[in-house]
Amino acid sequence: MPRTVITVERPGYLYAKSYSKIFQFLDYLEVLSIPEENRLAVRSSSMLGISDLGVNARRTETLRKALQEKGIIE
Repeated sequence: MPRTVITVERPGYLYAKSYSKIFQFLDYLEVLSIPEENRLAVRSSSMLGISDLGVNARRTETLRKALQEKGIIE
């Protein structure tokens, strides 16, 4: 994803930082694989501010669609 840098990557876990296009606000994205439940837990959150204007929800939806297109998830 644009303006996103993976900072921690371990088996079953990923932590990334994302920066907004205009003001370079920092958000984070975490993905945790839960194989015994056959699912991924995803969290995207703003590091600052009260409202992200839906940016993090769109980010997780973009990730979900990309994983579906690659056949990683259904």
